[in-house]
Amino acid sequence: MPFFLEGEPYHYSSSITGLFGLIGVASAAGAPFIGRLADRIAPKKIVGILLVLTLIAYGFFGLPDLQFGA
Repeated sequence: MPFFLEGEPYHYSSSITGLFGLIGVASAAGAPFIGRLADRIAPKKIVGILLVLTLIAYGFFGLPDLQFGA
């Protein structure tokens, strides 16, 4: 994957490519926790909670644009 991200058409630097790896590590580390949670809570409720967390994360990604007027 790093070669794909650093080549055509993306041309990401190695630091950006490394951040993709960190996202993968965080996902792998969180999988056991979410798996145990799925055994105790209804799947629809878990999907709803994670959907809300995802929307909150997207909100945080948009904050710099609003703050600096970009």
